[in-house]
Amino acid sequence: MDMDLRIRKSKHYLRKSIISLLQRISFADINVSMICKEAHVSRVTFYNYYRDKNELVEDIVKIILSSTIRKTHIEMGTRNVDIGFFQCLLTNVVENCYWYEKSIPELKSVENIDVKNIIDKIFFSEISQFMKRFVEMHHIKIDYNIATSFTVGGFSKMIFDWIRDSDADNCEENKELLKDTINNIFSRLNKNKPYLECCCVN
Repeated sequence: MDMDLRIRKSKHYLRKSIISLLQRISFADINVSMICKEAHVSRVTFYNYYRDKNELVEDIVKIILSSTIRKTHIEMGTRNVDIGFFQCLLTNVVENCYWYEKSIPELKSVENIDVKNIIDKIFFSEISQFMKRFVEMHHIKIDYNIATSFTVGGFSKMIFDWIRDSDADNCEENKELLKDTINNIFSRLNKNKPYLECCCVN
């Protein structure tokens, strides 16, 4: 078997394993041995690819967010970063979270600080590059890391609350609310352009 294919298969089985376990067991109670047993791989194989269970979850979140970002670029049809881009990106994240919560019930718990911190970390890493471009393009006098932390923290909390308390029936309503909230937050990031109307996408 091709080595790259073997690696991809092993990682796939490990990701599938922890998702399966999360449907029955809390993240805090899962250990590497349980993941390996569920995936039918050795602990040596696990540690060839991941430091711990947190890094395995990070891998899953990266895949989700990377696919979300690709989808956003396709939908926006541009590499310009404006409010419309962030509206599209974060509403796509909400949509994906509704989809993946069926497979990863732990996402429904705001109190599960381990999983939430992992998602915040990856979210920050993915969003910061776009926030930097946004701040530079629109000459906003604020450190992009501060803007990113503010944005990620706020939306992460909203997304978790919605996933925990809502269902797919009001996903569209929540996405519209998120678009309005994004516009308000970004307006406050730039006091010189109160509503950043030149950047908005209808």
